[in-house]
Amino acid sequence: MIGWLVERSKMVALAGKWFDATNLNPGDSGQIATFASNLIKSQGCRVEDAWLTGVVNWTFNCPAPEFRFLLANGILRFLDIYEHSAGLSPESRDAAREVAENIIGEGILNGYPSAREKNYFGDDLIGVAESEIAPVPQKKLTSQTSLAPPLPAPNDISPSGKNGHYLKALHFVIEVLSHQGFQIHRFSENRADSPSLIANKNGVCFHVQLEASVYPAKRYPAPFVIQRLARDAENAGAHCRIARVTLYNNSAKTEDEKSSLHSDNIGFLFDGLEPTT
Repeated sequence: MIGWLVERSKMVALAGKWFDATNLNPGDSGQIATFASNLIKSQGCRVEDAWLTGVVNWTFNCPAPEFRFLLANGILRFLDIYEHSAGLSPESRDAAREVAENIIGEGILNGYPSAREKNYFGDDLIGVAESEIAPVPQKKLTSQTSLAPPLPAPNDISPSGKNGHYLKALHFVIEVLSHQGFQIHRFSENRADSPSLIANKNGVCFHVQLEASVYPAKRYPAPFVIQRLARDAENAGAHCRIARVTLYNNSAKTEDEKSSLHSDNIGFLFDGLEPTT
């Protein structure tokens, strides 16, 4: 009972900080807190990280383009003010910022909102039913069976920036899995998409989430990404796997030089596909 009260008190305090930073009511009718509580119970997440994951999940799945865009801006505004004082882990902060920046980068979708979507933009943004929230379509997953375009050639990819790291690692993982007898059916050029790729081996389908890091890091996908991966895989009758790849300078003479990447000296550390649990 005491644990539940502490958990709720922390979430109320975080929601207060959110409103103070953004002046936005997410219109979740308590569903963010419920999602966060389930995440705490099922995966042992810290309250602060579970709450932020709930906000990001709610934003990512919002069907109203304009409000989704506003919420993404709200996430960045909240992090700009409170990321170092709200008890959030670096992993959850980075993952939340990444998703919000990708949503904003997409812009507000073309066309006008439907009559149902317009209901989200009154003075009172409360009352969005969970059944109305549908996953955002993965538009950038492209059917492929090889390394053919639209995936850029490895030498055409800049090794700088998170997207460059992701694309370099994606090339590497596709090549490794292909040599291991996997058939690559679909992959995504967008590191925010889930799954990163879909592969089949011996009649078994796998949804794979790729996490690319630069030496010495070896990051694990954020909890909300794993949840989304598991949900989509279950709906497709597939198995979930994580591909964690660390990029490093394979011509480095010292440990410090291993994090300095150039197009012609990138090596990959990869232990193979990992289960999510």
